[in-house]
Parts: sequence; C-alpha cells; structure tokens
Amino acid sequence: MSSVSELKFLKDNESSLYVIHYSCQGLNDDNEGYSPRITSIAALHIASSTMHSFSIHLVAEIQKIGREEIHNHYDQIEAIMLEDFYEFIRNHQDCYWLHWNMSNINYGFETIEHRYRVLTSKQPPKVEDSKKHNLSSI
Repeated sequence: MSSVSELKFLKDNESSLYVIHYSCQGLNDDNEGYSPRITSIAALHIASSTMHSFSIHLVAEIQKIGREEIHNHYDQIEAIMLEDFYEFIRNHQDCYWLHWNMSNINYGFETIEHRYRVLTSKQPPKVEDSKKHNLSSI
C-alpha cells in the first residue's frame, strides 16, 4: 500500500484507530540483565482524543503500595499493568494501531508481549501485524 493510500485508510478508519507509545527501562538500567521493564503504555483514541493510560505508578497507587516500596513489588505491579493493558487489547481486536518504530523485540509490540509472558506465564492476545501501522515507514 502506498503512503498516501495508507494515510487515507487510517483517516477513513479513525474511529477504530489508536496511537500507541510506551516507555521502559533502558538496557543499562538496573534490570539484572533481563529484558527492560515496561513502565507505562499510552493508547490515544484518535476520533475522541481519549487517552488510555497504563502505568507502574497508577497500579502502585491502586494497590496501596507506597512510592518507597515500589521497587520491592515491581514484578507484581508490572504484571497487573500488563494484564490491564491486554484486557484493553482483547476489547479492541478490531482496531488499528499507529506507532513509531515499535517493530521488533528491542522496542515494540513483541517486547510488551515478552514481558507479559515472563511475568504472567500466559500468552497475550495478539495484535495482528495487519493492524499495526508504523508512522516512521509511512
């Protein structure tokens, strides 16, 4: 699909379009040599400009885990955050996802899926490749 066609397609389907971005630890951060923790995920619904946020600090607050105790509960908090995110994905299987270079295991959907499997021992719902649109490539 040409860039013009792809942009037209996304514009025509903006009621089903989310822009997704996430943040994670750096590879050099204190992560014991494992894959970097996902610290937050944001999904912006284009048609309504509604932001859906999933983050370590929001989960910690709901779980009544104090700021100074978060580091002792990172796995638990991150797992809950990813469970919440994948519940959102399950409820939006018909949607399209616009992203910026989230296209490999180093930074991308695959990274989030990996962290989910590591922390929960479950398979996440799949975001089909045909539903992902890389703005950088467009």
